[in-house]
Amino acid sequence: ISADDGLPQNICNFCIKKLEFSHNFTQQVKNSDELLRGRLAGEEKVQLCLTCHKSFKTKTQLTRHKKTHAVIPRHICDKCGKVYKESGSLNKHFLAQHSGKERPYKCSECLQSFNLRSTLIRHLRTHSGEKPFSCDICHKFYPSKSYLNRHLKIHSEVRDKPFICEICSKSFALKDGLKAHLITHSAEKPHQCNQCEKTFATKGSLKSHIQYIHTKEKNFMCQICAKKFITKSVLNEHMRKHTGEKKEKVHQCNTCQKKVSSSTHLKVHIRAEHTGEKPYECEFCPKAFITRQALKIHRRYHTGEKPFKCSFCCKCFVTNGSRIIHERVHTGERPYICATCGDTFSQSSSLKTHMKSH
Repeated sequence: ISADDGLPQNICNFCIKKLEFSHNFTQQVKNSDELLRGRLAGEEKVQLCLTCHKSFKTKTQLTRHKKTHAVIPRHICDKCGKVYKESGSLNKHFLAQHSGKERPYKCSECLQSFNLRSTLIRHLRTHSGEKPFSCDICHKFYPSKSYLNRHLKIHSEVRDKPFICEICSKSFALKDGLKAHLITHSAEKPHQCNQCEKTFATKGSLKSHIQYIHTKEKNFMCQICAKKFITKSVLNEHMRKHTGEKKEKVHQCNTCQKKVSSSTHLKVHIRAEHTGEKPYECEFCPKAFITRQALKIHRRYHTGEKPFKCSFCCKCFVTNGSRIIHERVHTGERPYICATCGDTFSQSSSLKTHMKSH
């Protein structure tokens, strides 16, 4: 860059308002020079970020980069802690769950009642099977706009997450996301729980541990049946029972063409069905496992650790599933129903055994 290089030497009003420090000015000059020289040389059109003035060769790269500047507004319910992107969604949630008013909209099929007419309409689709929202890409249908939006993320995920982990095939939109994820594959666990001194590879894993094991707060409520859950992902799984929606299967095995819903499930399928690989070895015995989670559960039988305590008595369990099944002894819940005779059971295995009698 020089005074007589033939390029413009003025700075526009928009840019000058954003400059506070000399190093900002120097960086902007470099970016602008690169942009101008590229255009004068007749190169591919350069895409410029107006926030930080970085330049990109393609519009896709620029769009992906802009997400790093995006600030998503957070509207938090002061009653239950649920978070919403828009204030309107928070207001609807508050009216539906915390207003204390009578629910005037009643379902003629199951007699459930709702605060909002729109919630009743959405609920009625669980009875009728109506799915009016269509995906323009693969033409699948969904009962609500929110389910369609969740489905659309699968298409954008394939396109917008170019950074792939070579160990487990999980993909990320940003390189920093991949770097943070790679820590989970290493032995490094810098995040320690201040209640039980367990250590974790990421802050997210520590937060999940505290939620599941120590606080057991259930901040995510199903707006159809009012059941509460610890995490949004568990709520999403539960919602599929109401809508009949199944997880999208977009990851295909190259050997047998079977499709699964995630890259992690694909990796497990390949190990279980084709390669027989069991990379996770127990340090106490010769056993090895396909997944890290299976090893983690197995290890508890050696250590005697039982982290899942019954909410009603002092019994503890190796897995959360065992705790849930046990708690049905206290609650009397029998969610598995025989379609032939109507008998109910607390475990799916009991239902399967019963079905043989028919």
